[in-house]
Amino acid sequence: MVRIAGSAHANLYAAISAGINALSGPLHGGANEAVLRQLKAIRDSGKSVRQFVEDAKAEGHRISGLGHRVYKSYDPRAAIARLYLEKIIAREDTRKLPADERALFDVAVELEDIALNDEYFVSRHLYPNVDFYTGLIYRAIGFDPAMFTTLFALGRIPGWIAPVPRDARRPEHEDRSSASGVHRRGGARLHPP
Repeated sequence: MVRIAGSAHANLYAAISAGINALSGPLHGGANEAVLRQLKAIRDSGKSVRQFVEDAKAEGHRISGLGHRVYKSYDPRAAIARLYLEKIIAREDTRKLPADERALFDVAVELEDIALNDEYFVSRHLYPNVDFYTGLIYRAIGFDPAMFTTLFALGRIPGWIAPVPRDARRPEHEDRSSASGVHRRGGARLHPP
């Protein structure tokens, strides 16, 4: 999205903003916020985690944070994120979080256990993904959910900016699909150089 905005000669700030806005949907950058809402819904439902899951399966409802289009087994980033969350939750300053916020971690652990052992989820490759824990991490360290997409984007901004100097040196007509800039495809030009 950033390169698309940049190709329209938008300035770098506008292009980065386009990238951040594109990430805000619940299927990508906003996914960890969707997981947090899901965990709160489970906590506040008055049902056990198991019953909530059984109801969701029976009604065909998606459970946020489970499954990934690339990882068809347990997302290794989720394992790392869970370890960091456990460390953060164990810290003295985060032990002061309100009980309802700390309860979200317990819900997440139980939901993860169900997803890893229930044939319904295993047969569909619906394992916890990285978003399953990152929203809890952000919340535990004090970030408001409205900031989650921005935090998600921060790590991507260097990669978004990196091609800008190279692209600025390329002629308008040059093929930009190749990062090497060396290989050119044959064929007739549609406009003069």
